[in-house]
Amino acid sequence: MADFMNLFDNDLVQAQPFDPCAEEVENNVQTPINEPIPVQDQPIQAERIKNVNNQPNTVQASNQQSNVQVLNQINQDPMDILYNVSSTYTDNQWALRENIYVNECNKIRVDTGNVSNNDVIIAAGQIDRLLTPLVADNISAQRLSAKYENLLKLEKELCFNSVKQQAGTKLTVDETKSLIAMTISNKRQFEDNKNLYELCERYGSRYIFTKGILDCLHDKKDLLINYLTILKLENSTQSMSPNVYSQNQMNRMN
Repeated sequence: MADFMNLFDNDLVQAQPFDPCAEEVENNVQTPINEPIPVQDQPIQAERIKNVNNQPNTVQASNQQSNVQVLNQINQDPMDILYNVSSTYTDNQWALRENIYVNECNKIRVDTGNVSNNDVIIAAGQIDRLLTPLVADNISAQRLSAKYENLLKLEKELCFNSVKQQAGTKLTVDETKSLIAMTISNKRQFEDNKNLYELCERYGSRYIFTKGILDCLHDKKDLLINYLTILKLENSTQSMSPNVYSQNQMNRMN
């Protein structure tokens, strides 16, 4: 009996009391390897994730906003975009207008093998619709290009006098031109925070582009006039053919 009680007492000593925390630790140990590890157990990784999420990215946000605006414009009718004429456009807005002008100009085609009056009328209407905003953009680009070209000439003269006074020593022609160009390039107090060189290049290129599209449309218009003249001649010839044939028959009978 004493041996039985001693065995029971030993079992009581060896037995461990119920500990809920110990069960939780045991369950955590049995967690599969492929389960995600809590972030709080990884302070370095948590700090990196926090830094990445909180890092500002103004350039990416600006690009996304610009892309959304371009996509919204593309969903519109291209001609509605062209008829929204303005005196100044951003570089993205002008790039979109250039693409529309080129695409719409390429759509104006007439089948030379089978020309009809309806084809000529449709092509003439397309040219007329495209000319209205194009002429406005051409005039605006020409005016702004001449404006900034004149400002650039005036700025060069002013810089030439100031450079001579500040130099103190005699400068060569190349050194003077270099200092003038550097001074003008650093002056970004004009439209869109650009200098005069950049503005002259912007509006000069826009003027050249619109002038090229205008010349192309005028060539197409002249071609349509030739087609229309040919159609009129064909129609007049066909209308005259029966009368000529009947007149020849009457002459033979006589």
